[in-house]
Amino acid sequence: MPPTDGTLATLDVDVGDRLDLGRQLIVEDSDSLRWLVDRSSRRRRPRREERNMSTSSHADHLAVCDTVYSYASAIDRRDWSLYRSLFGDEIEVDFSTFNGQQPSKMETDVWASGVRARLSGLESTHHMMSNPQVQTNDDHAVCMMYMRAMHVVDTSDSGWFEIGGYYTIRLARGAERWLLRSLHLTVLWRRGDPQVMARGRARAGAADWV
Repeated sequence: MPPTDGTLATLDVDVGDRLDLGRQLIVEDSDSLRWLVDRSSRRRRPRREERNMSTSSHADHLAVCDTVYSYASAIDRRDWSLYRSLFGDEIEVDFSTFNGQQPSKMETDVWASGVRARLSGLESTHHMMSNPQVQTNDDHAVCMMYMRAMHVVDTSDSGWFEIGGYYTIRLARGAERWLLRSLHLTVLWRRGDPQVMARGRARAGAADWV
């Protein structure tokens, strides 16, 4: 029965997911009163083109993250072929909060060979990347991602150095994957012996920085 005190009771009618948007359902009670349920008040299901747009954006998000994660894992696994494949022909680098060097732009082959030489004197590295925030605009993307990086030169108590902070990375869409265009590292904290990096470079006979 409908309310008799002048208030309108909520009528919950399950009209099913197959009813089109805007369809109205007439419900007749025992007193032949007709109640109108407006289907338009229910949540609208995305149109097909909207679902495709959402899927495309999500796919780009995953693809961008895959490139950034591969950047970290390629270093730790010393997979320099994979590492080089993640870049275009040139790369802009700003590691000033890590090494005090000014931002620079260089050929990727120069950058990749320098990274390989500097890290070859370390026993191991361990990069952890998390909390990605990705923005895409056609064929360009920006990814901000938290990072922690452990550098180990030997197993002694003073043989490790760890940093934490975040990367701001710019990418461009390539033929097969998103490619790194610029790396901006912001270091927020450090632990351990910072001389580990110099000891590793000395062991490898590498320059201080490219």
